[in-house]
Formats: sequence, structure tokens, C-alpha cells
Amino acid sequence: MVFAKSEEAASFLSKAWRERDKVSKKYLAMVTKWPPYHSRKEREGIIEIPLEPSEERLKWKVSEKDGKPSVTKWKVVAEVEWDSSPAIVLELQPETGRTHQLRVHCAHIGSGIIGDSLYGKNRVEFDPSAKGKLHLHAWKLSFPHPTLLDQTRHFEIPPPWFDEFDHM
Repeated sequence: MVFAKSEEAASFLSKAWRERDKVSKKYLAMVTKWPPYHSRKEREGIIEIPLEPSEERLKWKVSEKDGKPSVTKWKVVAEVEWDSSPAIVLELQPETGRTHQLRVHCAHIGSGIIGDSLYGKNRVEFDPSAKGKLHLHAWKLSFPHPTLLDQTRHFEIPPPWFDEFDHM
């Protein structure tokens, strides 16, 4: 979450977010099945699947006919064990910013994100432990500094569930 300290900074940051190439957002997600990796050994790729609001309240759906373009870059960053089963951790980078884009894209391509109660095939009942939470985490964020125009700010924080595994 980013907060601006002035109206000018807020305007600058809003413009940077709209221009998309100035801001980089990367997420980590854990999935149990990812066909591009498990079937074809692909370690990275791009998902280009149009999305539109669903008839169900708060949900989005894939729609080749009426959907808005939605693009997500992905790459495998770790093979892990989750709940005594193999899983993989993906780094996801949305190129567009549709509501629930990463969740819908992961569910459409594979098993969905572990713990995703709206879209995933590996849904987890609510549990206060880390095992029962949505395994999607905003990991890295970079954006231009609003007043020091030659500088870019970079922030990184791994998800709490990532420390459980040997990775990268």
C-alpha cells in the first residue's frame, strides 16, 4: 500500500500507476498444479486471457467475447511441499490491473492459488494458521519517487509462508 504525503505526490503516483510501465508489481503465489510447468517443463510465460465481471457478485470470469485484455507474466521460483503434497511457488507480474486478475488467471491455467475460496480448486477452509490463508502475496513493488525524479523506490517483503521452504 502506498500513501502520498502531498496532493502533488498523489497526482504524480496516480499517473505513474496509470502508465503501467513506470510501476512494477510482483506477487508470489503457491499452486499445486501448473500445466505449463508440470506437463511441458516451461519455467516462465505470459497469460493473456480477457476478463469481465461475472454475474456472481464480486467475481470475475474469463470472456473471450466481452472481456477486457488481461496480461500476467509468470515464472516458477520454487518447488515446495505443502500439506504433504508437492506444490510450486510462482512469481506473478500483472501487466494489466483487472480485479482478481491473478486469481482468475491461475484458476483458469491450473489448480488456482492455494487457499483461494473464490476461484481455486484447492480451496482451504478458514484456519487462523498460515496453512489456511490465501497463498498470494504482494512481494515486490517499484515506482518512481514523486519528487526525486531520477530515483526509483524499491520495496520487497517475502510472505510469511515463504520462510517455511527452501527456495531460490
